[in-house]
Amino acid sequence: MVLADPAWTVAVSPSVLLYDPAPALSQLAWVDRNGKVLQLVGDPAPFGFTNMSPDGSRVVVTVSTNTAIPVSPLWMLDTQRGPRNRFVADGGNTSPVWSPDGQTVLFGSDKGLTRMATSGVGDPDVVYPFPRRINPTDWSRRGFVLFNQVGLGTEPFDRSTEMNIMMLRVTRDGKPAGDATPYLQKPGAQSYAHFSPDGGWVAYEESASGQSEVFIDTFPERHSAIQISTNGGFGARWNPRGGEVFYRSPAGKLMAVSLKMDRNSAEVSTPRELFMLPVSTLAANGSQYDVSADGNRFLIQAPVKKAPLELITNWQTLLK
Repeated sequence: MVLADPAWTVAVSPSVLLYDPAPALSQLAWVDRNGKVLQLVGDPAPFGFTNMSPDGSRVVVTVSTNTAIPVSPLWMLDTQRGPRNRFVADGGNTSPVWSPDGQTVLFGSDKGLTRMATSGVGDPDVVYPFPRRINPTDWSRRGFVLFNQVGLGTEPFDRSTEMNIMMLRVTRDGKPAGDATPYLQKPGAQSYAHFSPDGGWVAYEESASGQSEVFIDTFPERHSAIQISTNGGFGARWNPRGGEVFYRSPAGKLMAVSLKMDRNSAEVSTPRELFMLPVSTLAANGSQYDVSADGNRFLIQAPVKKAPLELITNWQTLLK
């Protein structure tokens, strides 16, 4: 018996197999600050992580193949014309981030922190080996990379282990220029950190009491974390022009917070709703949207209507 690839099993019994012939598809789309669709980009696909180049012309995406097979190729997609080309073919790859000059992408692989030239020339290069996958989340103009890390890598994997935010100084082409050290390490889970445009602040999410909230703090030294979300929040991204942070609410809304900042302090406005943000089921974590250079458009993943589930009776006889 051969199922469509990808095929996701939904339910199984000795006599009945119910499966999804394809994972959830989404369509990349440009929308304005009111959520109005301005342009659809490329063809629908089971997109996971996305990250847009500094100039907004390209986006690196992961495309799922099958939940039972840990393979997530990286693809490069033109954000205006839509063509999608394979960028990194092999491995379980996640969480791509661009260098400030747009020449290099760092991503998490099953071997650690890995880099690849955006020209596509050469092979992926593991620059920070780690025994389990780590997810880079941002790369600053000051030469630092932030990434999520669970544990020290020497202990048995435990999903309940708390996640920390690590920082690593790197060269312009993504080579480590020192050892990774904790930026934020304390009880609870801290993750998905992103730099302000000047690299002097970080926005991140923290789940200390079961509900995720968005905080900002200075970088590289932390002074005093400021909570900017109310009633839950995650998936923070800065406005590239500065003075504003966006995040997703638990209710599915894209929120915006205005900031008046100096080197060590910030005044925070009350969060305001921009629009309901449709999200694919494959993009449940992190931000899964990107902000244009002028802060007035967003590249989002809009869910596409799925095909119906398929049912096979007496499926075990087909294995003989």
